[in-house]
Amino acid sequence: MTVTPIPQLIPEHEAAAMLGMAVKTLQRKRRAGLIGYTMVCGQKYRYLPHHISDYIARNSVECEGVATTTGKSATIGFPSVQDGHSGTSPTTTAPLGKPSGILLARTILTKRRASLPSGT
Repeated sequence: MTVTPIPQLIPEHEAAAMLGMAVKTLQRKRRAGLIGYTMVCGQKYRYLPHHISDYIARNSVECEGVATTTGKSATIGFPSVQDGHSGTSPTTTAPLGKPSGILLARTILTKRRASLPSGT
């Protein structure tokens, strides 16, 4: 008879800490189907190590910057850049995700609070 080892089940609070997010954020991501999970004993949610690593892999973004020998950025257009290219092409800028767009809109549209005069 072969015995199959039981995988490590990670509780929600530990998984959230491993990912550097609040438990409520992890729960929202679970409900949205953005991270895998395992249910045990009814409504107890647990995560396997591969759920965590898969989530990290899906949300990882690799840097696509261009290294220069001069130490200056190739995207700012200084004459010292070898290729003479200034700026980035429009297709290299990633579009804002929905949460980023909403945050940017709130920042732009929120009225600034009037500062109090310094004598009061």
